[in-house]
Amino acid sequence: CSVADVIMRQAAALLVEAYPDPSVTARWDDSHFVILTSAPDKGQTNGSTLPEILIRLKATLEHTLALGSYSYSLKTLICATPLSLAWAELDPLEKIILWSSAHFRTMRTDPAIEWAILDSVPEQTANGIRLQQRLREALDEREFLLHFQPIISGPMDAVIGCEALIRWQDSKSDRLVMPMAFMPMAEKFDLIHSLGLWIASEVARQAKLMQEAGLKLEFYSLNAAAPQLLHGSFARETLRIWEEAGLAPSLLKVEITESIMAENLPVLSQNLRQLRERGVSIAFDDFGTGYSSLSYLEQFPVDCIKIDRIFVQNLQQGATRSSVVQAIGLLARQLDLQVIVEGVEDPQTIEAIRPMVDVYGWQGYHFARPMAAADFQKYCTEFPKQATPLRTA
Repeated sequence: CSVADVIMRQAAALLVEAYPDPSVTARWDDSHFVILTSAPDKGQTNGSTLPEILIRLKATLEHTLALGSYSYSLKTLICATPLSLAWAELDPLEKIILWSSAHFRTMRTDPAIEWAILDSVPEQTANGIRLQQRLREALDEREFLLHFQPIISGPMDAVIGCEALIRWQDSKSDRLVMPMAFMPMAEKFDLIHSLGLWIASEVARQAKLMQEAGLKLEFYSLNAAAPQLLHGSFARETLRIWEEAGLAPSLLKVEITESIMAENLPVLSQNLRQLRERGVSIAFDDFGTGYSSLSYLEQFPVDCIKIDRIFVQNLQQGATRSSVVQAIGLLARQLDLQVIVEGVEDPQTIEAIRPMVDVYGWQGYHFARPMAAADFQKYCTEFPKQATPLRTA
């Protein structure tokens, strides 16, 4: 039994003693309790006003607790909010907990705030919670799938790899949902780690099937979000999934963006170095779109950069974009980095970039859109026999 568990049990005993029946006291998770109590009169609970209840609750908990020869002082934050049963499609208690948790994060930044009384959950937050619940259901019911976008070799004579992109086949709306519509919410509500593990497992499973079918790609690429890379076990879990599938780590490419690197740098660096030490490739996605791209190339074990579509599209119409692409090409050559060009939509773009960059791979709608695994395998088998680029929706 951990120290935290012992402390939580002592705190629970204090709460039960302070709030006997008909109040209900329950432990919600590792650091939160929930107390349900009736409020027959507006603004009053069991004869006391709500502020009085919260002040008494705080005094109850902030005792010195003994554990062996040690003592601990608890610091508490308290939120109170009405529990409405108006939304039958939501678990009202979970709705309240999530709404309160968001305010706890704000309260921690101001030591002067010790308790808060919240209004009912606003509609925007309610919509987010509905989406969160649907995402949990989608994970349980296996509604997610992967599409693969081919990456073509520099000479354009072979498919050398692919980028795995998640899609959600929403059973309720019967439509295919793109990641920008749900991934931010998955990150906000801490679902991204579970979703990321599923993506890694599915990429590994599909890669193994393609390998057994005779497909010989150089890499399979997946995107890593900030909360994943800031999880201490990200590298270990990803490598375990990959190796349990019987795949060499060198077949995996992990794509990161500059926004990720603004977070907890020590944990991020540790995860990336563990991956690189085992042979996993690290690609810097959207390179050049942020302010610190160059410094991050020095700090992190990146071996591939992806030129963002912002610089690629309409290249012929702007001297500045052309200069940026040329500078990226020179930098990559000096640092011995692979370069993948994203957002390629026409042959003119290819002809414009070729003299400026030693291109390792091309990616974009000019060659193919992201496609289901079976279609991707067929595309690879037939490439480059197609007279025109395959455009699979």
